[in-house]
Amino acid sequence: KVTPEGTVKVLDFGLAKALEDDPSSIDISESPTLSVAATQAGVILGTAAYMSPEQARGQAVDKRADIWAFGVVLFEMLTGKRTFSGETVSDTLAAVLRADVDWVALPADTPASIRKLLGRCLDKDRMRRLRDIGEARIAIEEYLADPAGSSVVMAAPALPVQPAWQRALPWVLAGLLAVVAGVALLGGLSSPPTEQPIVTRFPLDFPAIAAFDGGCCGRVIAISPAGDRLAFGGQSDNVIRLYVRPMNQPEPVALPNTENVTTPFFSPDGRWIAFFADGKLKKISIEGGAPVTLCDVGPDPRGGAWGPDDTIVYSNAGSSALFRVPAGGGTPEPLTELDFTRGETAHRWPEFLPGGKAVLFTTLRGGEFNIEVLLLETGERRLLIEDASQPVYASSGHLVYAKMPSRNEGGVLGNLQAVPFDAERAEVTGSPVPILENVLVWPGGAANHVLSRNGTLAYRAGDVRAGFPKQLVWVDRQGKEELLPEPPRDFSIPRISPDGDRVALNIVEKSRIGVWVYDLGRGTFTRLTFDPGWELNPIWSPDGDTIAFTLFSPKEIRVISADGSSPSEKIASSEFIATLSSWSPDGKTLAITEKTPRNDDIKTLAVEGDGKLKDFLATESMEEEAVFSPDGHWIAYASNETGRFEIYVRPFPGPGGKWQVSNSGGNYPLWSRDGRELFYRNGNRMMVAKIEPGETFRSSRPEVLFEGAYAFHRNGRNYDVSPDGKRFLMIKELDQQRSTAPTMELILNWHEELRRRVPVD
Repeated sequence: KVTPEGTVKVLDFGLAKALEDDPSSIDISESPTLSVAATQAGVILGTAAYMSPEQARGQAVDKRADIWAFGVVLFEMLTGKRTFSGETVSDTLAAVLRADVDWVALPADTPASIRKLLGRCLDKDRMRRLRDIGEARIAIEEYLADPAGSSVVMAAPALPVQPAWQRALPWVLAGLLAVVAGVALLGGLSSPPTEQPIVTRFPLDFPAIAAFDGGCCGRVIAISPAGDRLAFGGQSDNVIRLYVRPMNQPEPVALPNTENVTTPFFSPDGRWIAFFADGKLKKISIEGGAPVTLCDVGPDPRGGAWGPDDTIVYSNAGSSALFRVPAGGGTPEPLTELDFTRGETAHRWPEFLPGGKAVLFTTLRGGEFNIEVLLLETGERRLLIEDASQPVYASSGHLVYAKMPSRNEGGVLGNLQAVPFDAERAEVTGSPVPILENVLVWPGGAANHVLSRNGTLAYRAGDVRAGFPKQLVWVDRQGKEELLPEPPRDFSIPRISPDGDRVALNIVEKSRIGVWVYDLGRGTFTRLTFDPGWELNPIWSPDGDTIAFTLFSPKEIRVISADGSSPSEKIASSEFIATLSSWSPDGKTLAITEKTPRNDDIKTLAVEGDGKLKDFLATESMEEEAVFSPDGHWIAYASNETGRFEIYVRPFPGPGGKWQVSNSGGNYPLWSRDGRELFYRNGNRMMVAKIEPGETFRSSRPEVLFEGAYAFHRNGRNYDVSPDGKRFLMIKELDQQRSTAPTMELILNWHEELRRRVPVD
């Protein structure tokens, strides 16, 4: 330290700093971690910014830890900046463990002998570190004896005045000789040896970014194999992008051109991040740049993994099986087939085992989740764990997964379990043990936990019960709101009856998604469907007597009387997930979005026909959310054929041309009941285009009707318009959702806890 008078002092702030009356005044760089059991194994004792890597891990230490601290002090005196820093003690420890020393920060004409000394002192591998502080004394004395004769790494430009650091260097080094002597004398008094690395927990708070939860599609976070980077889908300004946070940096950085990202995962070398967006599998360098499209995968991907043989295995909801594609791009090939004789409906969330010869994955059978392993050389499949989902392999010799049956009145509780596992034989070798509570797990089996090779665990904390509460709200054409006087629930996909008196909608309750009918006049909710799978996307028949909906598992389209007087009836089956979007005004045809392995396509189904879905629009682009005009002559839909979703209109049943209605993006179209207006959403804006009646389609330039942060939904249009067109039924997320939204947590050296709580023979 240098006083205002220019006096140089060598200080030792020691452990007393933590005993100050006001803990908030403690400088992060001077913050020790204390314990009443200072000699206990696994306890850190010292000052965060000056700890050696082995100290930060709680491992055995010797005099080389003091040599490291000496190097840190010398580096800071030469550069005027912290060697390792962070906003919290945990961030500082993470920087010590993971960050590289910023050698560029050293002045250009730093003597070569001093650079070499610093390099030897600050080697993270203590076996390569300077072994005796006396060698540092010799190096410093040699420089002081002949500064002019000491070589430099890089010649500095001629300056009229000698740099301040260079004028002070002899004094700095002379002062540090006292430290050298102290280290030499006290080298045997270092902290007592410990046997286990410390398990360190801390939250990751990104206040500027609302972390996107990923929903039923699975992990929204990824961690690099070395544990030095975290990637996640984050939502900022209503746009979901890929963010990367190096562990030695306090803030994440958004990667450009990664909009609508889902399910990221790293390459084995940690240099690339693969992710899904807009029906495609892509990859991007951790340094940024343009993403590379690898292949088309269709909508709603359900996990991916990058193997050591440079192939990628992934799943999507459309095909429900696993596919494999080269990491450089190419044509995907099927890797698994659903076993319908065993009731299988999906294969999800693959994960390579070490060596790349086997893949873990989750199967869905009749609403139950199980973990299996696929041996790639033989094609053999083995059942490993029942009632479980989303496995990850821990190099401590464990399989970590989400346990599904743990339920309460609210729904699925986040609960990770671990079981001893032989990766070479791909066999479970012990009994499972609950290992971590309060992990975000969705009713559809999707969990959010990732684990690096060195034992760093990242996960989304939270208990997803019935989903976040939402409110039904009327919004007039000027944007004025009127909340409906009903308690909040997890509402979605509202559809107003033709007479305007009732609303059919989805409600999530106790991990189930069902079709309900809300009577606007009486204020009552009645559950309409009780089928064995999730019932989605209700739509009214033109006469209001019948409601059609999609059954998620098995994949069926069914109809039921609107008053619930008779059970539902299957009218069609589908190979892929098919969501209903509109019923023709003559009552004969349903418009459907089918989520195929390639893309979203628009199909039609005759209500009283042969039960076969027929193509209406199937291209290389994604087409979805088709709605019939009130006269039945037109279909409005959304397509991303230009690279972003826009609203188009085509004649029905065709053939004919097409007309683009939106001009700056749009989705979820809806006709007014008189057919003279076409509404759609563009981000948080409700848009409207005037429609001119006639045999030829004509529309006006779209205008903003109102703007507001109302909920979107992955499975379809999340709003409806009243019969008179004067107000819109929207779904509003409550403020408490943001305040109680799940957070991201990080645990360093989690392998140690696994070994302690779940011993491996």
